[in-house]
Amino acid sequence: MAFRYRRGLKTDEEINEAIDEILSQMTLEEKSGQLCQSVGAEIVAIGSTKIHEDIDELIRAGRIGSMIQVDEPKTMARRIRRYQRLAVEESRLGIPLIFAQDVIHGYETVFPIPLAWSCSFNMDLIRKAVEISGQEAGRCGISMAFSPMLDIARDPRWGRVSEGAGEDPHLGSEIAKAQVEGFNDAGLLCCLKHFVGYGAAEGGRDYNTTEITDTSLYNTYLKPFKAGIDAGAGAVMSAFNCLNGIPMTANRHMLKDILRDMLGFKGIVITDYSAVMELMQHCVAADEREAALKAFDAGVDIEMTDSYFRQYLPQMVRDGVVPQDALDESVRRVLYAKYRLGLMDDPYRFIREDEIDSFIFCADNRRISRELAEESIVLLENDGALPLTDRRLSVALVGPFSDSTDLCGCWQFSHRREETVTIRQGLEEEGFSVTAVPGTDVFDEVDIPSAVSAARQSDVVIVALGESSVISGEACSRQSVTIPDAQLRLLDAVVAEGKPVVLVALSGRPLVLTDVRNKVNALVAAFAPGSEGGRAIARIISGAVNPSGHLSMSFPYSVGQIPVHYDELPTGRPYVPSSGEHFQSRYLDGPNAPLYPFGYGLSYSSFRLKEFEIDGHVAKGDVVKVSVTVENVSDVAGKTLVQLYVRDTVASISRPVKELRGFRKVSLAPHESLTLDFELSEQELGFFLPDGTWTVEDGDFDVSIGFSSDDGCLSTRTFHYGA
Repeated sequence: MAFRYRRGLKTDEEINEAIDEILSQMTLEEKSGQLCQSVGAEIVAIGSTKIHEDIDELIRAGRIGSMIQVDEPKTMARRIRRYQRLAVEESRLGIPLIFAQDVIHGYETVFPIPLAWSCSFNMDLIRKAVEISGQEAGRCGISMAFSPMLDIARDPRWGRVSEGAGEDPHLGSEIAKAQVEGFNDAGLLCCLKHFVGYGAAEGGRDYNTTEITDTSLYNTYLKPFKAGIDAGAGAVMSAFNCLNGIPMTANRHMLKDILRDMLGFKGIVITDYSAVMELMQHCVAADEREAALKAFDAGVDIEMTDSYFRQYLPQMVRDGVVPQDALDESVRRVLYAKYRLGLMDDPYRFIREDEIDSFIFCADNRRISRELAEESIVLLENDGALPLTDRRLSVALVGPFSDSTDLCGCWQFSHRREETVTIRQGLEEEGFSVTAVPGTDVFDEVDIPSAVSAARQSDVVIVALGESSVISGEACSRQSVTIPDAQLRLLDAVVAEGKPVVLVALSGRPLVLTDVRNKVNALVAAFAPGSEGGRAIARIISGAVNPSGHLSMSFPYSVGQIPVHYDELPTGRPYVPSSGEHFQSRYLDGPNAPLYPFGYGLSYSSFRLKEFEIDGHVAKGDVVKVSVTVENVSDVAGKTLVQLYVRDTVASISRPVKELRGFRKVSLAPHESLTLDFELSEQELGFFLPDGTWTVEDGDFDVSIGFSSDDGCLSTRTFHYGA
């Protein structure tokens, strides 16, 4: 007979008492089972080579605590209900399962990839998009999302830059908070990933090793995780990478001393896919048993897809190698999550088949996807060719993405991809007469002469080029982050016709666009804009929407600059072009600065800043007050992003040349002005020393305000802090 655990509990004290009762009834085998996450036999093909066991029998025996599920919504809901019934009604203790999936930027309704939506700088829209994603997944039985990805990334060769918020820890922290709150609003357990440093993989090659100093770790890479933990994330995923010589899955210092003690994390630590097994590939474990021991001792609670905890932990406890208290604590964290998810009261609460048709991919969800895409698109160049306000213009739309539904990007499992609005459909909805001719696929020429003929007979040419969804994301590192050659030949051919050319760049990463930007009249970075991507792009091009996206990750001038980011440390020999000095930190064959810096983005409006004021001297502990007025000096209503950067001019360790510490996205009518107030507390002025100590030092600080991180776009004032 199943153990009748207590239900209807509200407080932590009540839940922990109930967990004590459950633990007292559990065998070592059942406890270790709670720490095993399996894939269902139906989805073995997604990568596991170790699933040869009878899943049903393992569930009945209490040897599985959670599962990964991916399928068409109704099919998955039925399967999850069946598995949950086995766990609740046919296992000895009746403990329900957690069902998990990567819900990165949407479920069936696909939103822009996170690298794109971070360019919106709109936390409310991002939070809403994540809430909708969680609500759609939850109706199909998913109760845990492997999201958000919080890796700071400065190397666009790494394909997984598509999944994160770019290069800046402050922006990354704000987005982490918004995403966690969105999942919490949806009632899902979210899992912060990948802890930590995965985005700094050497050479931009996925799964590769990372070397990060303690100073960079504390001041850059840990910040978004701290924000996510403070916002209430219930799980953290250990990263694939080896950090400073120790694989993260076996890194006790990082998972216990840093994650739990320093950051105060109380929830579940789960590995990435098959990462316990990979400890043998990292050459830190000789066999499966040692891999299990090292991962568990390091602080891992759940192993994803491996079965080593299930196989070896019970005997290691009996042998005294693993303390039973340690096993109980990990099981306690898993059971606590199941209580907080409400699964212990209603194991089927996340399965609502009757709401799948009415809610998933509904019009309201797609509208939010379109609005977020519109705010995520970044206008990089425009000589006046945009917007195309005259609907009488005939448009030649060429390139592999001209009429393609491949606009959703990587890491999405939507079964509604074929319903993605294409760029052709979007332009026709806006009233344009469109001739769509691909000319090429992603890598090869198809019929460039037909595309040239269409361009010749048109008033304007829109070229949709870039990356398909399968060449960005996990395991999609690229040495050459450019538009593929066949597409560039197409671009050259249509440019030669002498018509105005608008380039729409689709990608999962910043691309090197140095050779193409001067060939076109306007350049739009659309990234992978999601289910409503074609509609959003068309509304930007037509002027129905004024572009307001600003880059969250620098676009390099060349691959030789990578990694490139705005918040670099100063050097002893900074580059001063006007000095004529040879011995400076510079390249001989190109600029130091990226092609398009962090925070950059154009608009159909024009804005200026004025009346920038700041306190000249602030006592230690007081808040620094900054005000600035932003004015729309054009006849076009629009949104702009006012960015505030801080520099500690003299400190005990070298500090970045500037760091983002505040931003405000505002909407202004023609010739409207708005005064913005910012406050800088010690949190924005301090930093971590190499030993992990937080400090706020007296001295002078520069505060710069502008519309991008480029020095030429910033106004600077100085104040003195402290004595």
